[in-house]
Amino acid sequence: DRHVSTEVMIQLYSGNIYGDNLWLWRADHVKLHPGEEANFPHISPYYRQTVMGECQVRNGMKVYGQAVTMVGLFIEHTTEDQLIWEGDNGYAAFYQCELPYDVDQSYADKSFVGYRIGPDVKIHTARGIGIYSNFRDFDVNVATAISHPESDGILMSNLFTV
Repeated sequence: DRHVSTEVMIQLYSGNIYGDNLWLWRADHVKLHPGEEANFPHISPYYRQTVMGECQVRNGMKVYGQAVTMVGLFIEHTTEDQLIWEGDNGYAAFYQCELPYDVDQSYADKSFVGYRIGPDVKIHTARGIGIYSNFRDFDVNVATAISHPESDGILMSNLFTV
């Protein structure tokens, strides 16, 4: 069903959580219905590429707990912020994110990003963060892929965006 939706794939309220190798993926393609032809056959003749309004998922993960660690976190294609981190003393290493293919300029105008650290977070470390885009349907110009408060306790290294 292409009309299935959810607001957030995972929300973490507890603290002292360790997550390893999590892949949170909003479908960017779906099975063809009997007799249906692919809408982007040059990409794949075997699947329908998801378009705006289908398989809606706002966010991949929201972290509210304190001292949460994520190693090998992958979030792809959600229609708003991919990751929202509100808990203090968080740590992320090796985060890979692909922004959604099927959005228009309003995605950028609303300042959605791949990695957002909440404004009240004082301590957070992120290492090896890669966020990329392949805006298939519209020209979309995002100002940044990462948003965080300015604080000496926010440490980010080895960031890569395309």
